Amino acid sequence: MHFNSEEEKLAYAWDLAERAQAQLRSRALRAKRVLEICQEGLLDEQGRLPRPKRRRPVVSRPVRRKDPDALLSISEVAELLSVSTRQVSRLLNEQAFSFVRVGRHRKIRRAELERYVASRELAR
Repeated sequence: MHFNSEEEKLAYAWDLAERAQAQLRSRALRAKRVLEICQEGLLDEQGRLPRPKRRRPVVSRPVRRKDPDALLSISEVAELLSVSTRQVSRLLNEQAFSFVRVGRHRKIRRAELERYVASRELAR
């Protein structure tokens, strides 16, 4: 590697040393946890660490909000329209229908979504 100054060389060496130190800390914590497991008697019959339990997949639940003033998330709108969340985001960016900001999130009123669907049916 080529360095323009002694300062750059020192900064690079310092960065490498910090990364190596972080890796050592991580390995030390892992080794400490293995030791704790061994001491707790949590090893299986072959002396191996138990496999972590698999998490159940997240299953989307159907949207049942019928109230016209209900605020729907982008994923709920995508589910109702049978499109991807990316497509709903594109529609929002194109101002196909209005939305309400709740913090960083964009929420769509149920009535606004129904109006949009009705206008798309008439356009055919």
